[in-house]
Amino acid sequence: MKKPVLSLSLSLLLLASCGPAPVATPSPTPTPTPTPSASPVFQGQTTLSGTVALDAQSVVVEASNATGTFRKSALASNKTYQIDGVPVGERIRVQAQYRNNPAVILSALVEPGPEHKEKTLSLDINLETSVTELIYARAAAQGRSTIVNTRLSDFTAHQGLSAYRSRVLQVLQEIMATPIDAIVVVVPQAPKLTQTIDEVLPLIEATLANQPLPSATPTPVVSGSPASPQPTATPSTVFTPVRLLIKPGKDLTIARNTSLQLWVAGLDALGNQQTLTPTWSGGNSSIGNLGPDGVFTPSGTSGSVTFTARFGSLSETVTVNVTDADLRELEIVPNTNITLSVGQPFELKAKGEDEKGREVTVSPTWSLTNNFVGRVDGNGVFTPLQAGRVDLTARAREFSSTVTITVESSASFLIEVSPNQPVVLPGRQQMIQVLGLDVASNLASTAFSFSVADPTIGSFISQDTSINGITPTAIFQASTPGTTQVTVRDVISNVTSTFSLTVAEGVPFITGIAPANIPLVPGQTITISGENFSSSAISNQVLFNGLPGTVLSATPTTVLATVPVGAFSGFVSVVSDGRKGSAYPFVITPRLDSISPVEAGEGDLVTISGQHFSTDNPAHNAVFFDSERASVPINVTNSSMQVRVPTNLDSDVQVSVRVKGQLSNFREFTLAGSSLPTWREDQAAPTSRSGAMAELIDGDIYVIGGYQSGTSDRLEIYDVSSNTWRTGATMPDQSPNLTTTVLSDELYAIGGSGGSQTIYKYDPDNNIWSNLNLTVDHPHVGAVAEGYNGKLYIIGGEGSSGRVVEVCDPNGGAIPEDHCIPKQTSPTRRFEAASALYNGKIYVIGGGDNTTEDRITAYDIEDDKWITSLTPMPKRLRQARTAVLNNRIYVVGGIDESGNASDGIYEYNPIGNSWRTLRRLPSGREGAAVAGISSRLYVIGGENSSGSTTNTNFRGTL
Repeated sequence: MKKPVLSLSLSLLLLASCGPAPVATPSPTPTPTPTPSASPVFQGQTTLSGTVALDAQSVVVEASNATGTFRKSALASNKTYQIDGVPVGERIRVQAQYRNNPAVILSALVEPGPEHKEKTLSLDINLETSVTELIYARAAAQGRSTIVNTRLSDFTAHQGLSAYRSRVLQVLQEIMATPIDAIVVVVPQAPKLTQTIDEVLPLIEATLANQPLPSATPTPVVSGSPASPQPTATPSTVFTPVRLLIKPGKDLTIARNTSLQLWVAGLDALGNQQTLTPTWSGGNSSIGNLGPDGVFTPSGTSGSVTFTARFGSLSETVTVNVTDADLRELEIVPNTNITLSVGQPFELKAKGEDEKGREVTVSPTWSLTNNFVGRVDGNGVFTPLQAGRVDLTARAREFSSTVTITVESSASFLIEVSPNQPVVLPGRQQMIQVLGLDVASNLASTAFSFSVADPTIGSFISQDTSINGITPTAIFQASTPGTTQVTVRDVISNVTSTFSLTVAEGVPFITGIAPANIPLVPGQTITISGENFSSSAISNQVLFNGLPGTVLSATPTTVLATVPVGAFSGFVSVVSDGRKGSAYPFVITPRLDSISPVEAGEGDLVTISGQHFSTDNPAHNAVFFDSERASVPINVTNSSMQVRVPTNLDSDVQVSVRVKGQLSNFREFTLAGSSLPTWREDQAAPTSRSGAMAELIDGDIYVIGGYQSGTSDRLEIYDVSSNTWRTGATMPDQSPNLTTTVLSDELYAIGGSGGSQTIYKYDPDNNIWSNLNLTVDHPHVGAVAEGYNGKLYIIGGEGSSGRVVEVCDPNGGAIPEDHCIPKQTSPTRRFEAASALYNGKIYVIGGGDNTTEDRITAYDIEDDKWITSLTPMPKRLRQARTAVLNNRIYVVGGIDESGNASDGIYEYNPIGNSWRTLRRLPSGREGAAVAGISSRLYVIGGENSSGSTTNTNFRGTL
């Protein structure tokens, strides 16, 4: 049999650098999955199964094709995974992401052939085979069709390509030498990796085409920007260094048995700093060798050696002194516990002593005890992400040193005003936008008041909260020249913030931009209209949220400028002859391209990729999962950011981004609360039906009622231990929409359609039904019932019975044997709801009368009262079913508010009053019969998403 060919890559998602701003280069487009030139033909399905070579237990694996018509994910268990339903005859990409550090992703390509149809295809994801996929992905991004259209089997079998693959593999191995919890480098964009791949791509292409080999000349690149040109004739939007800094210093001493990591930062004219990847020259191999990655390795001989780093026309030198002794001590600098605020990067260093007592510089490896509080890069720069404590350890040779870092939350309430410190002409107006955010609760404020210290200078004439409550606006009317303080107060929290505002004669003032009333696009040329501009283009500076655009021409009343790459919605202003003026709002529609991973659990960190995100304040980017707002993003660039998945979500949600109120497109996201339950199919029920009820008696599951082609009076009994079915006595009546419960190992069937007010009892020992002749005051159609302390409690139903609660005693006693009595009515009508008995309370979940609800209320049996302040279910459902296992209530299937069969599984914690979304059913089910036993859920029958009744028996192990 022909073996399938696979390849894999390790991809790291972008984490923001510690510098003040990213290098402003054109935002990269998502790398497409390479596909053969011929359109794939569907030839059946296969199952992918294998291991993931990540030293981690929590890994999400997703398979997809290039067209997007197939996408499926699974959670790896013990480093193994399985994904079924994979189409044959297409090139499939498989991604495996480490959930505790979303930066770490392994991906694979595989081409299942017809011989794999309806079989299991082994696909182990490991680092050694990663090179091929990386080459294919970058070739696809560059449009190298010769490589992309080469079948994987031909590519990997080509002996002439092995040397090129080995070069890329060596770089990957160096990157993966870092512990996966400490990895922050973006592997597909890592300068050394992209440079190596770019060098070998033309060689591979020529080899495949049997053409002469071209020569490749490496070019210095800016870190994080693949194949960036040398900084000559650089547009004003690109980070342009004017000086190089070599770190950790220019004159360094190291012990003879330790290596040294050199790295280079560039400083621009404003003092901003960015990491660069230079070319290196100089050295003395008898003292040691310097690799292209900046790692100096001593040869064992003491002495001094000098190296020169070059980036474009800039250069800087460093001297490395190697002592004649080994390292004997290591210490982190500063050697004290550190307290930082969220988002406040901090650079740590390491020093040591050699065996002769001389102080030496050390380049250790850095690691953290957890990766949630913060991240540390290979140069010792720690970036705090959220409040908490973490131990940071430096290791070199057999020595180590540890400090504790405490990260504190920033201010609990944020008020930010845009534009900042505006300058306005007398008699003119200036729009002010306000961002108010309670960081602790993640709630945006929508109402503010403004007060001006000197009202003779101007006043606020209007306020508006119409922009979805995210960026409320106000209009300031300028009067006389002067500077005053303006106080903004959040009406709800009473928190205030103050900013200065100036009214001045002769300053630039913008009256409009053209094209008007439409979103702008980076790279677009616009006309800014106004007054007091300089007639010289070079004397005008146009700033888009502080990001300079290119001025093409100018008159006293117009400026022609280009919107810079990296711009996002906000305010544009003009500085003419050094005079700052007013600011005018503009809109750039944000774009959401992808979410990685597309399936994750509550609280997990996911990466949002797209375009035109705000980089001046992470809080300007509001990420919504349906209507739930995520945490304030971290690691924000113009094209990516990371957020934690919020709670109380449905299993399938739409994600969107609002940048200063401007709404993006939507992308689908699936909530995976955990890897449980794991599903399998047990012996199917004898008949197909929907709307049946299930009860557990002495280890057997009794399924009764519901619909087949018509109503059903069948009783079918499932023996869990033997996985077999038997038939019990039929009910005396056919009563769809009945409810059931159990008392003393006897089954009770209550009410149902047709206005039935009858209660039947089934005796399992004798297989006999009997009519209890109890008088129920109301017909209970689609009600719920629970048995407790020898009594039957019946709640709700259709129409006027929706709020009724009755209690019956089938054995007489305090309640007459032939009668049921009313109890405290339900706060709302409950029809086709689900119920569960826990700790003396009956929880009534979902349902609705002419609606579909997410409401959950609890009836306290002993106190005869209702508890209403409970957390709503993540999804609105009716005809769902429940089971109680291990102090949790599980809500299964049902009909959602769109009328579709739900595949959701929701776990409710009655003690914590919280919900968790679990792994979905294999397919949607409404009106299924559900029971739970021994940490297992059984979901029997029901109606599927096509409207057909089923007899399936899904078993989910928790």
